[in-house]
Amino acid sequence: MRAAHRARLYGLQELSAVSRQVCGSVSSEIRECFAFDALHARAEATLAYEEVVARSPGQKQDDQLNHGIIVHGLLGTGRNWRTFARLLAKQAAAESGRGWRIALVDQRNHGRSAENGDFHPPHTMQAAAKDLVDLVQHNFGGQQLNMIVGHSLGGKTTLEFLTQVSQSGSKLSPPQQAWVLDANIGKVTLNKDAPSDVDKIIKEIKDIPLPIASRDWLYKYMEDRGYSIGLRLWMGSNLIPDGHGKLKWGFNIQGADDMYESYRERECWDVVKAPPQGTVLNIVRAANSDRWTKQTMLQLEQAQQSAAKSHPGQLNVHVLPNAGHWLHVDNPRGLMDMMLPSLVDP
Repeated sequence: MRAAHRARLYGLQELSAVSRQVCGSVSSEIRECFAFDALHARAEATLAYEEVVARSPGQKQDDQLNHGIIVHGLLGTGRNWRTFARLLAKQAAAESGRGWRIALVDQRNHGRSAENGDFHPPHTMQAAAKDLVDLVQHNFGGQQLNMIVGHSLGGKTTLEFLTQVSQSGSKLSPPQQAWVLDANIGKVTLNKDAPSDVDKIIKEIKDIPLPIASRDWLYKYMEDRGYSIGLRLWMGSNLIPDGHGKLKWGFNIQGADDMYESYRERECWDVVKAPPQGTVLNIVRAANSDRWTKQTMLQLEQAQQSAAKSHPGQLNVHVLPNAGHWLHVDNPRGLMDMMLPSLVDP
């Protein structure tokens, strides 16, 4: 029963279907020629990340690749996007004839980056975006990104990244394209513009005594407090060994809470109304998401009109059907079909 629940929670059934469709659309020769490099973990002074690399047929090891970054949401990690990223990179390389290198970052206070003591307060959206700037400069040689994708809190980190790299004096060029997935662009009022369970979950995590004996203990603890099976399993996925036979959280909850407070307070309408020159900014709203108010959707429509009138950057607004906030799980095929054309023919 637990395996079935996990399949539904992480969309493994849907993602398996995507995998079959992707592999079915590529000839056996191309499948054999794809070189998926091992996922490389980095844990230096910059953000920790994994890399997914897909090469098109005939590409050599040192041939130039398109570069992209995916930025996860609150209390997530880069690995949450691993399956989707591998399929996206493989399909884009197959259709474009040029390989892709996609870094799946762990934001500060999350995943392996939470173990790095170099990320000091304040834990704000501006600081999180500066982490991305440092990563691109130090680990990617300052190369222009072909793509950056941010989901939820990671979406606002992405918008702040666009703001920073478009400023005068920036050593980095703005990315060719940016995808902001189901993220609040303006300020967020709890119980109005954001689901109240986010604040509740953060408070609950702070109250759970550490270390945690087992995942089963956590599931029972949260079940007694009325949390859904999906949420319980998702929280269990954030547990890691503490080195003494028990478990701890794979994030710094106080730092993550600080980031969420900054996410709520920070608004990024200016960069949405005026995307950087040379950047195509794509805002994706999940059709069944509870993150969007009528006022926000009206502001987004006005921003699109403003960007179309007077700015060199381009703003596109998309709605992904059959998807809630976890859109890469609910409708991965639809999200991939939405993104692929711009990766293949930017």
